[in-house]
Amino acid sequence: MVNLVDKNRWAPLIGQLFISFGSIESITHDCVRKWSSSVVYKYVKGMPLSRRIEFVIELISEQPFPEKEKEAFKANLRKAKHLVDIRNIIAHSPLVLVIFQDESETPFREAITSNSDGSKIIELEHLQETVEQVEELLESLHQCMACFRYFHLNLHLPTN
Repeated sequence: MVNLVDKNRWAPLIGQLFISFGSIESITHDCVRKWSSSVVYKYVKGMPLSRRIEFVIELISEQPFPEKEKEAFKANLRKAKHLVDIRNIIAHSPLVLVIFQDESETPFREAITSNSDGSKIIELEHLQETVEQVEELLESLHQCMACFRYFHLNLHLPTN
């Protein structure tokens, strides 16, 4: 069978994307566990990531952390929610050879194309940019979580 696309160029980027999103998923689970009850977590843990992100945005508003850090965390979560759509296209759609009828120079290009909406096309360059965005975003989310842990620890320290 002839391969029309070069999977080897795509696989490392897709792997990086999913590893980073796995960490983002983990952060949302940690937040729900820490900032709500076990009963709430029981029902929220199965939510799609974008819904869980919305829930965590609501939860952070009620936490006793500095507003600046809470706003940064919310902004990062909103960015993550936007990128979930791209992740979902990649997760549920094939890598194919796309024919662009309006382009004479490069009418055939590799791309991941949404099964449900053919106008949603992710080419390799777009995937690379998305991976970079998600990795930067993950770093920012980890920094926010470290600030929250530091703040939480300092709330429980005795003052002299």
